[in-house]
Amino acid sequence: MSEQEARDFLSALGAEIASWRRRRRLTRAQLAAEVDLSETTIGRIERGGTDAAVATSDVWRISSALGLSFSDLIGRAEEAERLAPATSGGAQAAARREDEEGPRLSEE
Repeated sequence: MSEQEARDFLSALGAEIASWRRRRRLTRAQLAAEVDLSETTIGRIERGGTDAAVATSDVWRISSALGLSFSDLIGRAEEAERLAPATSGGAQAAARREDEEGPRLSEE
């Protein structure tokens, strides 16, 4: 995975987390408290900040707090990254479209 692909994935992952947090009507502070991370860290993750070291265990706890399986959250981020235009804001734009259209349903 190239550096750009890694940044694009982190951006898509952050956008998915932000989208689901809003759907669950949670503030960043509420989610942060539930998963034992700082509100600042949640914000960096949601923005796809490459300066935030995103540990797998953190993403696991976040997905659980949002009512998603870890694999579903990662799969949604991968799909959003694949469908988004190749720009740094592509993943966020895809997440905003999903917010307007509603969540995608799993085919499982």
